[in-house]
Amino acid sequence: MSPPKDSLDRLIDSTYDFGRIMRQLMMGSMGGRGENMLHVHALFLISEQEGLTMKDFAKSLHVSSPSATSLINRLVKMQWVGRMHDDKNRKLVRLRLTPLGKRVLREKNERRRDVLRHVFGFLTASEQLQLARLHEKLSGKLSSFPS
Repeated sequence: MSPPKDSLDRLIDSTYDFGRIMRQLMMGSMGGRGENMLHVHALFLISEQEGLTMKDFAKSLHVSSPSATSLINRLVKMQWVGRMHDDKNRKLVRLRLTPLGKRVLREKNERRRDVLRHVFGFLTASEQLQLARLHEKLSGKLSSFPS
């Protein structure tokens, strides 16, 4: 018989389990356009920073420039992302979402919210508020961490 877990170990284990289950649920809600979670994450990053450079995009994903270029090439081929050359520095490539990319991202966000509504619907209103407070508290603490 294994020794009892302390509260922190229990929280860590349940966080991993919850994260794994949520990833599976989110992947199941992706749809059928050939996209994956990395594609959607890339769209999100570009939407948050319209005109993001390729270098900064790679840095945000913590990948090499060639890997970022490969991903962007796929998104350009899917007509979700466009490349723009900077007016002042023609070597600088900036990224933007196309109208189709914006629509895809909006649809994906709606699906994610639907999944989360369903999942959090298992909790009472009081539990939902308590969980929201805990998330807000942790987000506030983590936002001051260096990235």
